[in-house]
Amino acid sequence: MKADDYIKTGFTDFDKEIGGLRKGSLILLGARPGNGRMTFVEDIARNVASDFGYSDSALLFTDKYYRNNKVFKIIKADNSPILADTIQSQALAYNAKLIIVNFETPVDLSAMQKVASKLNMPIMVVTCLSVRHSEDTDEIICPALAEFRETVRNLDKADILMYIHRSNFESPFLELKVLKNSFGETITAGLLLNEDYFKH
Repeated sequence: MKADDYIKTGFTDFDKEIGGLRKGSLILLGARPGNGRMTFVEDIARNVASDFGYSDSALLFTDKYYRNNKVFKIIKADNSPILADTIQSQALAYNAKLIIVNFETPVDLSAMQKVASKLNMPIMVVTCLSVRHSEDTDEIICPALAEFRETVRNLDKADILMYIHRSNFESPFLELKVLKNSFGETITAGLLLNEDYFKH
């Protein structure tokens, strides 16, 4: 694949090993509450906006309140069968390069995959996983693949499936684990996020 077939995330290890976010692909990102999933997504959106020179290059579709920011364009939407049509029309209207979907209710990945392929751009679906602690140490345990089925439908449609894990809320260090990669190897990478922006 050529370099211009991917959108760079700005996270060096991830881009080096995976190539970035492949155009036309569907990426599923999960994390437990407080593990930085939206902070991570904001950082990616900020880097994409910087690469392409305008903030609307990344669009966030959400069904809940989200604080105002200049990182990406926020579009309130209902998670219904018409969501795919809304994504397609808005992506074309804003000449978007990256779509981010963040809903409280389960998302149908089959519909998202079709839109990603049709628009030839990456769609990242962000999902919040339940909090689960180790019985022995009370540490937050790493998410298991089966847990993703609680928040999405047609899990097999994801080209890349990954999670962010923070075993201790006092630690700024995170682990990014790619569980599935239809285009190559799976990886584990370390992240260090700025606590000043750690809101999610």
